[in-house]
Amino acid sequence: MSTIEKLYTLDKKPKINEINLKLLIEYWIKYLQPFEIQYTLDDVESNVISLRFPAENFAHLLGIETIAKRGGVKYQDLKSYRGQEAYNSILANTLTFDSLKSLNSTIFKSVKDKFIYFYQLPHLVVAAKEIINFTKVPGSYIECELLIYNAMHDVYVHLGLEKESSGQFYIPRTFLIERNLGTKYLDAQTEDKKRNILNINKVTL
Repeated sequence: MSTIEKLYTLDKKPKINEINLKLLIEYWIKYLQPFEIQYTLDDVESNVISLRFPAENFAHLLGIETIAKRGGVKYQDLKSYRGQEAYNSILANTLTFDSLKSLNSTIFKSVKDKFIYFYQLPHLVVAAKEIINFTKVPGSYIECELLIYNAMHDVYVHLGLEKESSGQFYIPRTFLIERNLGTKYLDAQTEDKKRNILNINKVTL
């Protein structure tokens, strides 16, 4: 995959050897980070929810620190695999797929779908039809306040959201893929937890 523009217009998932971390972060920088997505809901209490994409959330969303933890990286060194430090290392091309595979190739494979389906994220945030007040799925480690999702290219793509520290807007917390249109994360959500999205406004920051 030679350019982020080609990644944006894909109509099927890329192969893992067609993408790399630097390409994905450049994709984030162009198609997500400059924007605030504003969701108008059919809900009196919180009529508009705003979503932003800070630089320091990129690595967490892709599970990079998880690979490092389970790859035996010492606690004091984990800071290199999260937040702004990881973001800078990816941009400098010093944190790569190969370096993550060298830590733990099995865990890398277990989160590989996050990398492969990352191209769908800018499309998901402007295509979601409802926001769910998320209830944790029994047996799952996934936690978030809100969840948006959509069926795209034969998978369910989910983005979990939480409020950032000031409480003024939401940020991405978790990125989930269910192949074969699996609904594990949706089946546990009751109707009273769902709020329809009436309008989506994409604003440049």
